[in-house]
Amino acid sequence: ALPICWEDNRIRMFRIDNGQKLWQIDNAHKGGVTTMCMAKNLKFICSGGIEGECRIWEMKSREMVSHLKEHTHKVSKVMLWHDDLHLVSAGRDKALLLWDLKTEKRVSAHIQRMGGINSFDLIPDSQLIISTGQDRKVTLWDLRQANAAKIVDTNNNPKKPDECHSIAMSHNGKMFVTGGSEQIVRIWDLGTLKCIEEGGGHSGTINSVAFSYDDKQVISGGRDGSIFLWNIYA
Repeated sequence: ALPICWEDNRIRMFRIDNGQKLWQIDNAHKGGVTTMCMAKNLKFICSGGIEGECRIWEMKSREMVSHLKEHTHKVSKVMLWHDDLHLVSAGRDKALLLWDLKTEKRVSAHIQRMGGINSFDLIPDSQLIISTGQDRKVTLWDLRQANAAKIVDTNNNPKKPDECHSIAMSHNGKMFVTGGSEQIVRIWDLGTLKCIEEGGGHSGTINSVAFSYDDKQVISGGRDGSIFLWNIYA
């Protein structure tokens, strides 16, 4: 089954094989549900909303079991840590927060200097997170340090800066991909933080990118209604 967040304040669950709606949660977030993720054990889902709340829902009962509120603006992404015991959330308030779901308290906070965070991803087997946002940069965060570890521009051309709306790590932890307003998909080397491949084809902002399980392809989705599949030759 696949849970999907909606602008009408609801969370809906659908079957993957035939698209049948299984259930829905009404009034999940006032103003709209903006992001969601599911636990590996399939026992709960986490959601974020327009007004800055992060909420935890039990799958079986569909009841809210936790309410986390520190973001002052829209939550752009939520993602469970590798242990399913911690939640990372990012928002348009420039904040990247780490939550302990057992104690229902924030563990750490990292604040971007300029502009909200649009997207982030966890780097496998590490305490590192990579993010991108309105500042038109890619930022590497070490959760053991208060300030950003590294920051690079999303584009070498200052006349055409790219506000990335999505970023995703490869499963082997060596590369990441970005997509945004410039309508270009870029593959980056994590070690050097340099772009190693790029491709154009979308006619609208790219708002979703992901690696295939073997890291040999990238999937991108855009506001032009297109889904592209890219082969990686790096």
